[in-house]
Amino acid sequence: MKVLAVIDTGLKYNFVLDEMPEMIHWFETKELILGEDKTKTFVSSYEYYVDPFTGSFGGSNFYITMDDGSEKDIGGVWWDRGSKGFNCKTQPIGIGTPESLADCFVFYALTIKCRRYNQLLKEYQGKIYDAYNFQKIFQAGEWSC
Repeated sequence: MKVLAVIDTGLKYNFVLDEMPEMIHWFETKELILGEDKTKTFVSSYEYYVDPFTGSFGGSNFYITMDDGSEKDIGGVWWDRGSKGFNCKTQPIGIGTPESLADCFVFYALTIKCRRYNQLLKEYQGKIYDAYNFQKIFQAGEWSC
């Protein structure tokens, strides 16, 4: 995984990556699903909870890949819990690839381990872009990696 661009949103940095991380999930308990990518950079956590008024993710259904290769539908009753279940410092981050941003200029929300976040920032040698200016030059086709 390589960081192609760092985008300053004013609150945090978003990363443009050469590829999206593939998350693999497992049941930590009956009511907690944890996930991590193969580089051990990104984590995810979903907790089972039935809300009597609304469903998680606005009631939308989507699938995650489990460690046995199966796909699990976690819409409706599985709620995103960021890094719950992990014993390390983490922070939220937005990520995208040039291809995903060209399709729809929206960064995908994930949770990143702080140690890896700091390491990737240190390794990155490029410009740190202002969010508005990056979107403008990216959509005009003036940015290349």
